[in-house]
Amino acid sequence: MNKTFNSFFQYLALAIYYGFARFLPNKSPFFIGRKLRGFLCRVIFKKCSHTVNVKQNAYFGLGNNIELGFNSDIGMGAKIYGVSGGGKLYIGNNVMMAPEVTILTLSHNYHRKDIPIIKQGFNVNQVVINDDVWIGYRAIILPGVTVGKGSVIAAGAVVTKDIEPNTVVGGVPAKFIKHR
Repeated sequence: MNKTFNSFFQYLALAIYYGFARFLPNKSPFFIGRKLRGFLCRVIFKKCSHTVNVKQNAYFGLGNNIELGFNSDIGMGAKIYGVSGGGKLYIGNNVMMAPEVTILTLSHNYHRKDIPIIKQGFNVNQVVINDDVWIGYRAIILPGVTVGKGSVIAAGAVVTKDIEPNTVVGGVPAKFIKHR
């Protein structure tokens, strides 16, 4: 019964979030949009601190496999795909995310030539973004990636491999630029 009760509240929170809360401005009177989105995400996400900032128009599917740390945010217009299909996303503490960042936790299988790609299924992965990371505008993080503590991902970068701690990466695919 308790699991059913919790699921009911999660789905209710999702309906409120996607129905209107995601569209509320970030700087409405008394920061109502920001506070309401934070409250709803504490119900929806697997783990979510009271000090998070989920900005306007962020999309995260069912959000049930997301852990969002202390003082971190999900940027305006961010898209998080795959967490509803079993993929997992861990975002540590003090993570800054610029607008329109995309994070993927699923990828399609395509290796067999005798079966159409659409029928080959997909691989489920996790993405780990450690503490004190800055993710630039429209960066894309692909499944299975771990972003090291203190790293910076440049705007427009496509992250296909793990990033070492305290490094700056950029480009397509993302490559080492310098140490912080």
